[in-house]
Amino acid sequence: MHVALVNPPVVSQKGDLSGSGIPYMPIGLAYLAGSLRASGHEVTVVDAFGAAPHRIHTTQSQYVQGLTPDEVAAAIPRGTDAVALYAHLAVAHGVLLEILASIRRRLPGVPTLALENADKVTSYSLRRVAPELFAAGIDYVVLGYLERRTGRLIRRIEMRSAEPIDGVIERTNPGLVVPPQDGTPDEDLDALPRPAWELFPLDGYWSIGYAHAPLGSSTYLPLLTSRGCPYNCGFCCIPEVSGRRWRARSAAGVVDEMAVFQQRFGVREFHVEDLNPTLDRRRMLDICAGIRDRGLHVTWKLAQGTKLESLDAEVLAAMAAAGCTYVSISPESGSAHVLELMDKPVDREQAVALVRVMRAHGITSQACFVLGYPGETAGDRRQTAHLVRRLARAGLDEVALFVAAPTPGARIADGVTFPRVPVAQTTFTPRWRADFAELASARKRIYAQYVLVKALHHPLPMLRYGVALVTRRFVTKVEMTIFRKLTVAWHARAGTLLRARSPIR
Repeated sequence: MHVALVNPPVVSQKGDLSGSGIPYMPIGLAYLAGSLRASGHEVTVVDAFGAAPHRIHTTQSQYVQGLTPDEVAAAIPRGTDAVALYAHLAVAHGVLLEILASIRRRLPGVPTLALENADKVTSYSLRRVAPELFAAGIDYVVLGYLERRTGRLIRRIEMRSAEPIDGVIERTNPGLVVPPQDGTPDEDLDALPRPAWELFPLDGYWSIGYAHAPLGSSTYLPLLTSRGCPYNCGFCCIPEVSGRRWRARSAAGVVDEMAVFQQRFGVREFHVEDLNPTLDRRRMLDICAGIRDRGLHVTWKLAQGTKLESLDAEVLAAMAAAGCTYVSISPESGSAHVLELMDKPVDREQAVALVRVMRAHGITSQACFVLGYPGETAGDRRQTAHLVRRLARAGLDEVALFVAAPTPGARIADGVTFPRVPVAQTTFTPRWRADFAELASARKRIYAQYVLVKALHHPLPMLRYGVALVTRRFVTKVEMTIFRKLTVAWHARAGTLLRARSPIR
């Protein structure tokens, strides 16, 4: 069969500090492309962002970066047997529905699939929004990890059978929801075909000069060394999406992929996009040893906030020696009360100690926090501010402060605290929250305190960040975010002027 895989444009919420507008490479879709091709299917990838990263149009509340919905539909070849749309991020949900509408107009009758993203905290549970997807014209919703069940679904469409498939919800029978059976004991992640990056417009991602992790070179690729997360954080959709299962690839398999992609694409920088890559301490040490033993001259970065208790001085030393230059951790709150509400145990003293170790080994450190979790008080936020100041004194390189929102699938979305809002508005800057002004003010104060303490105790790194912004060899996400926002705003204005002269059709 001929299958078209669609990655939507990158969407930025106007005024959002950092949670949207990030050009994540769609690694889940790349794995699926490799798997379908290995099964004998013809695969076309339409990456709306990668094909036109400098094309930006503006809505009242968003910047949309990439091809228009009609251009996406026009790029799908006639004769395609099925079209699968990657529901990559919650903020892009509205744009995804617009693309679907264009596809249904151009290719009526072609089966359409919506594919879940099981590896991003900014994703969302498609089980929760399936009725909306079906009403818009989606035929099948595929939950969890994609390769096995999407392959079975494509075969089923080809054979016109009625075989039941776990983790697939059908428009013709929306009440039948069999949870995804991911993480079976005999499943070997190393046996999966590698991501088919050769089908994607990588030059588009490389041309913009920014990424998710701080970009220190002109080219990079993401890595997924493990899947899922065993924790139950209440602000996150991943416990529902991944079923609280964590599975890892072997250390040898990870190092092999680095070597292969370095040779095939000339890439020496890798961004590890796992939710928790360090949970298996021995495996991480083996990855580091494998990189050194094979003489791979690479840099790599842990782009998402890994569980800090899974790190220690020995592991961090090995990571630094093997080329790791950036680690993000997630304390989430300085308040024991809020951490209990979140159902996320955190050793705050270890967080401070780890930042000191990372600084000693030259690893850039980030700490992520969530403000406004239901039940949080002003006193709880003061405790978070206190922990941020301690981390700044210890040498923390950057802090990220997000405001909680009810992403579909997160436990907080099931409560009565928040009003119902469109999926695309469940970002880390939820301006619709009644208490947003208070939370935004607290966020600004904590950021200001961090900068002041950091400048007093570690002034030289602060100067280094300014140099990184000018040279575009980014050390932290902060200066890269500044560059990204300036670039997007400039291209958005240029795009507006261009369309005023010659509308895109």
